[in-house]
Amino acid sequence: MEDILAANSKATRTRVRTPALAKPSSEVRLNRPASSLGLPEEENEEANLLAQIRTGTQLLMRAIGTTDADFMKAFLVDLYVSTQRGSTPDWKAAHYSLSLVNGVNPKDPIEAMIGAQMVVVHKEVMRFGRLLGCASNEQMRESYERR
Repeated sequence: MEDILAANSKATRTRVRTPALAKPSSEVRLNRPASSLGLPEEENEEANLLAQIRTGTQLLMRAIGTTDADFMKAFLVDLYVSTQRGSTPDWKAAHYSLSLVNGVNPKDPIEAMIGAQMVVVHKEVMRFGRLLGCASNEQMRESYERR
């Protein structure tokens, strides 16, 4: 029994380190200059834009631990809708939520969904805490507690 406990205590102290994701560059470029592609100027701009979209999509997919584009689209819609107040999305809150999910460093879609749940619950607890802290009387406090 002591051997099992000793093995368990060693296992809990040993953490597996995973390599950190490389920080993305803020500017996306084609591997070759657009002029070397032999395309007209409009097509060069379009090719550059497509490369930026492709790179952005890959970074988003990496941030939420997936290779499935359909999952990424549905996940982002769910995350953005969770930040919505009324009929207007709060884009700053949505991007903040996505950065928090990225901070969880999900390895697969399940971890990304758990991270999103943690983010949404955290934000709501903070919002209610702020409401309760600003309540100026007992009636307001009780009203906020019932929400």
